[in-house]
Order: sequence, then structure tokens, then C-alpha cells
Amino acid sequence: MDSQDKLALEAVEDELEEALLALDELASEEPREALEMFNSLPDTVQAQPAFQISLSQIHHLLGQLPVTIELLQSLLTRGDELPLHDAEEAHRLLGDALEDRGELVQATEHFLKSAELSRARFDLEGYVLAASIEQSKAVTLAALEQFQQDEESDPDSVEVAIVDAPTEMEIRNGLDPQLSYQVLSRQEVPKYARDFSTGRVIGQGNEDLLLIVYAMNLVLEFDCDGEFLEELEDILVDALDSHAASAD
Repeated sequence: MDSQDKLALEAVEDELEEALLALDELASEEPREALEMFNSLPDTVQAQPAFQISLSQIHHLLGQLPVTIELLQSLLTRGDELPLHDAEEAHRLLGDALEDRGELVQATEHFLKSAELSRARFDLEGYVLAASIEQSKAVTLAALEQFQQDEESDPDSVEVAIVDAPTEMEIRNGLDPQLSYQVLSRQEVPKYARDFSTGRVIGQGNEDLLLIVYAMNLVLEFDCDGEFLEELEDILVDALDSHAASAD
């Protein structure tokens, strides 16, 4: 492929990414209009896994669980042809749909499969767990420092724990397998939760809030690009502010 062909391909990929983003944004606000937008796309675009996933989410938002489940099950029959990220997301969304239909056992199996694929993608994309933990720790502590400055709070009011990923037990208990972080009150902390880097049981102190960061999911979601630290810091600060406000 020569340079002109590469540029043309990149341009097409950019257009598809923009179309997908626009479709997802519209779906979150007006799912019926998003369905009309989807139907206006060329068949070759509609058939792409990422767009099929968006279509399933639109039908889920419209309350059409049978259609949602059928779409995702059909997508997963593509097997190894399905990109790892799309397979991971399809299993998670299928789990959501089955859970909403009351099929909890089947839903859990898909959540666990999504978590398994996340770990596989983490390894395949060349991430190193130790480095990811250190990077997650750095941005988390920066967010915590900003939060404490904004709230003029006690530096010991928030405990931070960096873990690799949600455990099987947590997923079976309803935790999103792709969760990047969560903020909990001390009363909400699972008794079995442990800090990955130290092995200690967390949530046993006197802190008001516990910020748990899942390092593997974090780097997969944010891709560690140049805006990683700033963007994530803002998100974590907002999460801490929101949880602190609700506790007042």
C-alpha cells in the first residue's frame, strides 16, 4: 500500500469513527432518531461490528430486549473474525440485556467472558501491569490532591486502593467487568476487597470515602494518550465531589 492509499484509508477510518461517535451521542438522547440515522447508513457500514454494537444499544434503550439479545448473539457467532474489543463489549452488553430480562446466571457468564477478554486485550496490546499500576496510582493521587484542595478536606478522609481489575467474586456480585474506578463510603466497601499492590484488606480505616481504581481497565479505556492524566484527573475529582456531596 502506497502513501496515498494509506492516507485515503485513514480518512475513511476517521469518517467512520466520527459517524459512530455521532450515532452514539444521538442514541443517548434520542434513540428513535438514532435508529433512523443508523438505517440511513450504507449496508457495508451497518454490518461493521462497532455499528452493530451501537444498534444493539439503541434497541436496548428503546426497551426492545429480544432484538438487542438477538443482535449481540448473532454478532458473537462471527468468532475469531470479531475484533477483541468488539467481542469484549458485545459480551458485556449481552450480559446487561440478559440481566434486564431476569436471566441472571446467563448474564453473569457473559460478564465474566467480557472480563476474560479484557485481560487478553491488555496483554495483546502490550501493556505491563506493574507500569499500569504506577501510572494509575500517579493520576489517582493527583486527583485526590486536587479534590482535597477544592474541598479543603482532611487529607486522611479518602483512602485510595489500586487493584488490577474487578475480581470474579465482584463481577458475580454485580460489578461491571469493565469498571475503571468507583467511589464508595466506608460502609459500602466489600469485606474481601484488597489493595493489589500491598495485599492489605481495604476499607478498614476511618476514612469517609474509598476510591478504588482498576488499573487494567483504566489504561484500556483511556489508552494512556497525552490527555490521559488531565482527563482522568477531572473525572476522578468529579466522582469524589459528587459522592461527597451526596453524603452531606
